[in-house]
Amino acid sequence: MKPALDDIFLPCGWAVVALREDRIEFRRDDERLSLVAEPTDESPSMPELCTSQLWQLRCEQRVGEAKSGMRLDCVTTMDTAVETLLTYTQRINGIVEAESGISVGRVVELLDAEAPGNCRDRWNRDLSSGLGTHPPL
Repeated sequence: MKPALDDIFLPCGWAVVALREDRIEFRRDDERLSLVAEPTDESPSMPELCTSQLWQLRCEQRVGEAKSGMRLDCVTTMDTAVETLLTYTQRINGIVEAESGISVGRVVELLDAEAPGNCRDRWNRDLSSGLGTHPPL
């Protein structure tokens, strides 16, 4: 079920670009930095605990026609994707206030630094940067 647009209050400097069943996108007013969530075909690391489709979250940066991006996380529902993206918009606003300018690399670096400790699953995969899908070889 799609969250109601009226229920989403973005921090200053952000706009809703897409809020559909297949894509959520929040973009900064300068139109260079976007936070995106899209359903993925990725399988959860523990399918018995997660029966819904996963949503991949990423940060994208546009400069002219060029676009780059980095994966931030993976969540299990559209509502969680919206909530997580809203949290990221607030964190990015804090980063922008503390620094002059922002890039995808710097955002990911700072968001990783704020992530909770070293979260690993039973195959020693790092879960703090998203859900793994395969045990190491």
